[in-house]
Amino acid sequence: MIQQLRNTHKDILLVDLGSFFWPQEDGELKAEFAAKAITAMKYDVLNVAEGELLFGLDAFNNLAAGLKPLLIGSNLAIKGLPLWQPYIIKQVSSGLRVGVIGIASGEGLKSEILDREGVSLKSPVSSAKDLAAKIGPQVDLLVLLSNSGWQNTLEVMQAVPEINIAMVGNDYFTDLVPEKIGQRYLFKSTRQGKQLGIINIFLDRKKKIAAAEGEMKELSADIQVSLEHKSLETQYDQEKYRRHEEERLRREQKMKEEVEQFRKMSPQEFIDYMNQSESRRHESNVQPN
Repeated sequence: MIQQLRNTHKDILLVDLGSFFWPQEDGELKAEFAAKAITAMKYDVLNVAEGELLFGLDAFNNLAAGLKPLLIGSNLAIKGLPLWQPYIIKQVSSGLRVGVIGIASGEGLKSEILDREGVSLKSPVSSAKDLAAKIGPQVDLLVLLSNSGWQNTLEVMQAVPEINIAMVGNDYFTDLVPEKIGQRYLFKSTRQGKQLGIINIFLDRKKKIAAAEGEMKELSADIQVSLEHKSLETQYDQEKYRRHEEERLRREQKMKEEVEQFRKMSPQEFIDYMNQSESRRHESNVQPN
């Protein structure tokens, strides 16, 4: 689908609003292959948000090592220094210069996650204001990628008039109909990567926005998939099976070793062992006041 769009439109930017990685069952394996798919699809900008930080900074930076030139995090910092690029400026084939900034969600980024990683979450409004003042004169169009939900993003738009287009993630919406703020547009998106949001921007001769419209395309099973992506899917399934099989064999071996250990015990040794195991489980379940 993305390649079809590129075949018919010369000026396309492919972006993600955040949480393109997510820690879950087989999370690191999924992230590893998601990174390969992102590279294959030739993304332009990735906004770092909750899902990425849940992995932990070291793990995420390792998984996303090949994606570093695409990463932005406009309001994420350690000791006042940005974790990733605060913005990216892209020049499309028509010569239009597009500045892209990205903010993460305060609601999704719980304090314990930030404290654990030593990350500070700067005010989205002040971060956007500072960057708009810095790069606004350098670009024809300023775009905000937000993982902060509709209301928070609306507040940023209202406070930073230099932003021309904002796209909102971390909220559930069924369409991509924008809210118009003067001649600026706020687009809402959906979650979990089940739809592709397509935004068409129409400019006048002065490179000002004349109109903008959006639509959601369902990523259904009948979409024609390229051979490269089919190959990635096959590799993922094979690697997932291999790792699960390794884990199954490891557990079976551990059980065999435990059974053999028990067989060598006297009845009293076995009772003592079980009592000690129960005591350890009880201690691990006791929560400090």
